[in-house]
Order: sequence, then C-alpha cells, then structure tokens
Amino acid sequence: MKSVYILLAATALGTTAASAQELTFGEFEASYGEFRNDDAGDFGLTTVHGEVGIGFGAADAWVSGTSLTIDPEDANGSLSLKFGQIGAGYTFGSAFRADLSQANASISLGGVGLDLGAQELGVAYDNGTYFGRLSYTRLDNNDTLGIDSLTGLHVGYVSTYGVTASLSTHIVNEDLNVDFDPLTILSVSYDASNWSANLDAAHMSIEDVDLSALSLSGDYAFNTQWMAYGSASKLEADGIGAPVTAKSLRVGGAYSVGANAKLFADLGTINVEGLGDNVNNMRVGINMSIGNKAASRETTVDRLTGVFEPVVGYDF
Repeated sequence: MKSVYILLAATALGTTAASAQELTFGEFEASYGEFRNDDAGDFGLTTVHGEVGIGFGAADAWVSGTSLTIDPEDANGSLSLKFGQIGAGYTFGSAFRADLSQANASISLGGVGLDLGAQELGVAYDNGTYFGRLSYTRLDNNDTLGIDSLTGLHVGYVSTYGVTASLSTHIVNEDLNVDFDPLTILSVSYDASNWSANLDAAHMSIEDVDLSALSLSGDYAFNTQWMAYGSASKLEADGIGAPVTAKSLRVGGAYSVGANAKLFADLGTINVEGLGDNVNNMRVGINMSIGNKAASRETTVDRLTGVFEPVVGYDF
C-alpha cells in the first residue's frame, strides 16, 4: 500500500496543465547515498519520498509515502522502513476544517518486520494569519507499543513577511505504568525570495529518560538555476547512563532542470558517541515540487517525521 502512495504522488506531478489546476501541493524526491565508517561498516541508503494534495472545491484529499532502504555492505539482508498516509478534509465557511486520515508504517529486517497503523481525526481553524488544530490519533498494535492514542494541539502564526511559527503538544495515552511527558514540537521557518531557513525542535521524557531533537536547515538561490543548501542536526538521549548524542552536518548544491525539478548532490558527516570515526556520506538525487502543504493541515505524523527529515536526508 505504501508503494502505491509514492506512485500516486509521482503521477500527480506529471499531470497535464488542465488537471494540475486542482493540484494544491506535490513533491517527489529520490536519492541514493553512500555511508562510510570503519567501526560501524559501510552501507548504502536509498530514499524515495512523495506527496500530493488535490482540492475539489471545499473538499480536499492528500496522499504521501516514504521508503528508506539501508543496505549494509557486509550483510545478507537490508533494513527497510516505509511510511504511508492518506486522508481527506472538508472546509466549512472560510476558516474551519475537519479531516480524517490513515497512516501506516512498516519496519523490516531480513524478512522479519513490524507493522503499525494510526487513524487520526482533526479539526482546525485557519484565518490565514493564526491557526490551531486539535487532533486525536488512535494507534493500532497497541499491544506491541503499549500506547493507545495521542491527543494533540497545534497552534501557529503565519506572517506576511514570510515567517511561519508553530508549537504542538502531543499527550500520550497508554496502558503501561510508564510516565510519559507530552511530546512538544516547535517549528519556525522563513521564506524570502531567494533564500529560506527552517528550525525544528522536539522534546519528550519517558520515565527518567529525556529525548530531544534539534535541526536547522536552509537554502540560498544564486540565480534561477543554481542553489546551495545545508542542514545541521542533533539527537540526544539522556538518563540511560552516559548521554547518547548524534550530530549531523550536510552541505550541497542543486541545479534546476525545469520549472519544478532539480538535480542535487551533497556531502555529509555524522558523529555518534561511541564510534571512533565519523560516518561520512555522499548523496545524489532528484527533487520535483509544486507548492507546499499548509502548516495548519499538518497531521501528527507530519509533525513527527518533519523533525527528523534533515537527519534522514529527504528534506532537500
């Protein structure tokens, strides 16, 4: 099912001009990277990501999919992670909206895997400047995770000067006798005529363990064809003995091959405590995009994956 999501997104980006008039946003990206480290070993990373949103008057629908495949050089099997999401919404009047979505994730290693699913109901208000969204997300396979659902509140502000800032809090409802502090995600972005910057931060505590993620990314267009971009990220877990920290840095460039398509290449390095040497990597790929999904329409899955996009490397 997730591969179908990706194919739908790719197909929508290639539609005719007549049908594209209803296309509100879309993106397709494919890349391959080589990662090198003497301690952990070498591996390849293939990423494919796509999403598309289509409007039908007051109604709208969207679909998205992401596939990550890690192929260790000296191993017989590969690690595969796949995420898919499909949903529909309806706008009441000019500012109120309700949506319903289904998300699925699968993780497999050598044929053995774990499948997870989530259904979300969201209601939102967006007047073009201020927005808020209340959501309830029910998780499948709660016997595996011990988590029944997430209740989220997402509020934000969109400035006429190109700044979008938002904060979301997600309360974990579970059956375990575990102390979950709410997951908090902060996002700030700025989009000018020739450059943009994005900041994402997340924090959560599980019992005495603090988990945090911080990423900063941006790009600068020299002209209509050439662009430079980069990102810096930090993941940290504290409270499990010695703190575990992973830092990543990535810089690259892109060349436009059409109105909405770019070829890109970048170099990166990842420092993980415990590894003697950094994990160095090189990546190449293609990106096609049209418009952007409104911040007020971001689901819980969108919020969670958005923090880690610069780390994974499909946020070009």
